[in-house]
Amino acid sequence: MLISSSRNGGTAAIVAAVLLAVLSAPARATTADHHQFAALKKKFADGPAVTRACLECHTKAGEQILETSHWNWLGEAVEVPGHVGKHRMGKANLLNNFCIGVQSNEASCAKCHIGYGWKDRTFDFKKQTNVDCLSCHDGTGDYVKKPAGHGGGAEAAVDWGKLAVGVGPTSLRTCGSCHFAGGGGEGVKHGDLDPSLLEAKKTLDVHMAKDGVGFTCASCHRDEEAGHRLKGRAPSVSVDSKNLVTCAQCHGDAPHGHDFAFRSEKEREGAGRFTAGAEKLSPWQSLRRNWHARRVACQTCHIPAFARENATKLSWDWSKAGRRLPDGRPLTEYDDEGNISYLGIKGAFVWGKNVVPAYRWWNGTSGRYLTGDRFDPAKTLVMNPPLGGPGDGASKIWPFKLHEGNQPYDPVNKILIQPKLSGEKGSGAYWEDFDWNKSARVGMKYAGLPFSGQVGFARTEMYWPVSHMVAQGDRGLSCADCHSRTSRLAGVPGIYMPGYDRSAVLDFLGWASALLSLLGVLGHGFLRWLAERGQFEKLLVWLNKWGKR
Repeated sequence: MLISSSRNGGTAAIVAAVLLAVLSAPARATTADHHQFAALKKKFADGPAVTRACLECHTKAGEQILETSHWNWLGEAVEVPGHVGKHRMGKANLLNNFCIGVQSNEASCAKCHIGYGWKDRTFDFKKQTNVDCLSCHDGTGDYVKKPAGHGGGAEAAVDWGKLAVGVGPTSLRTCGSCHFAGGGGEGVKHGDLDPSLLEAKKTLDVHMAKDGVGFTCASCHRDEEAGHRLKGRAPSVSVDSKNLVTCAQCHGDAPHGHDFAFRSEKEREGAGRFTAGAEKLSPWQSLRRNWHARRVACQTCHIPAFARENATKLSWDWSKAGRRLPDGRPLTEYDDEGNISYLGIKGAFVWGKNVVPAYRWWNGTSGRYLTGDRFDPAKTLVMNPPLGGPGDGASKIWPFKLHEGNQPYDPVNKILIQPKLSGEKGSGAYWEDFDWNKSARVGMKYAGLPFSGQVGFARTEMYWPVSHMVAQGDRGLSCADCHSRTSRLAGVPGIYMPGYDRSAVLDFLGWASALLSLLGVLGHGFLRWLAERGQFEKLLVWLNKWGKR
C-alpha cells in the first residue's frame, strides 16, 4: 500500500511510487502461531531435528537457503579488477585485516554461519538439515549459537522444543546477533552496526528507531524475487554493484522537497513521528541540495559520524600479540573507555567513538586483494579499494569506515598469510600455541598456499561504506562542515570547494572587485556630501580648470 505524505503536494508521490514498485516489502508480521503446530509440540534432540520439522511445512526453504551467500559464504563468479577471468569469492576464501580469514578456522568462525557443524572441509553444504533455521528466526531471544564441535546448539538454552515453537520473522536482534559482532566482537568490523541500534532513538537512526519508522533489516534488504535471498553488497567480500541497496531506491535521485511515499500504514505513521516539525525547505533550498545529491551520496550529509554511542575498532596490530601473564594465560588490557586495547591472542587495538568518516569517490565497485596475490610490502596494501572518480559520471563522494591493520605475511613469497588461529593446543593454532611460524605453516597448507617458513608483518587498509545510523534531518551536516577552511572533504580530488579551496586568480579577481566596489561606494558618498553642501559645482569648475592646464 502506497500512501503519499502531505508535504509539498505534487506529482512527486507518483514518481516515488514507481520507484518503490521494484523494492522489497518491509518485514511482515507472522501469519502463524507456531505454538499451535502439533509437529512442534514434542521434544527435539538437537538443532537439525528442529530443521527437519521446519522443512515439513516450508518445503522450498532448504533449497532456497542452499543457493544463498549467507549459506555458502561465497558469491557468484565475477570479474575482479586486475585479475584474469572470473573468481568466486566470499568470506570463505578471502582474507581481511581484522580476524584475517576463515580457512582452517571454520570451527570458530562458523559461530556466525547459518548452519550446524561446519568445522572443516568435510561439511556438507548440500544437506538441508544442516541449515540452522533458528539463527535467523528465533523469536525467544534465548538462542545463542556455539562454535562447531559443541553439539551445534545453544549456550543459554537447550530446550529445543521451546525454541521450535518460538520462531518468527527475522528482527534486528536476530540479524544483529552476527552482524553487530562481525570480526570477533561488537563494533569490530562495522562502525555503523552495533547493539545500540536495538533501542535506537531517531537521533541515532531514523529508520530503525522505535520513535522513527521502526524498520527491521529486512525492510530494506529483503528480496521478493527469490525466497531467502537478500539485497545488498558488502565491499569487504564483493567487487561489483549488482544488488546494491541505495537510498535512491526509496527516496529517488532528487529527494529534497518531494513527497514521501510509504509502503504501509506503519511506515506512514512512523515517518510522521520524525517529520513533524521538521524544517520546511524552500524551492531554492531543495534545488541546491538536490544539485549536491548528483555527486554526493545521501549518507555523506545524513551520517555525520558513525559509532555514535558504542566504540568501533579502527586498527588491529597482530604483530604485538603474544604477551602472557606469569601463569601462561594471555594478557588483557583496557583503554580509558573500557574497550579492550590489548589481547595476548590477538594483539593491540585502537578504538574510536563518534568517528568522522573517511570520504572517497565510489561508483559502487571495488578492487580486491585475492588470497595468494603478491604485493609490495614497502607500501600499505589496500585490500578493497573503492573504485571511481570525479570524471566517470557514475561516482559519488561516499563516507567510509577506514580500518588499519598490521598482519602476518610471507616476506619471501610476498603474500599475506592465512594463519591457523583457533583449535586445540598442539594443532598449530596461534591462540593456543603462540607460535606464528607453526600457525602460518598449518594455515597456509590448509589453504593450498606456499609458505617460505618466514613470517613478517605488513600494513593494510580496508574500507566499509557507512549506510546505517542515518541521523534525523536537522542533525546532518551543515554547509560549514564542508565549505570552510576545516572542511571534512579536504583531500577529496576533483572538486573545487568554495570556502576551503583557493585560487590565486579567483582571489585576485574577487579582492579587486571588492576594492573597486568599495571605492565606488566611497566616491558616490563623497559626491553626495559635496552636493548637499553646494560644493559640487565648485568641484566641477576646479576639475575643468585642472584639465586645461
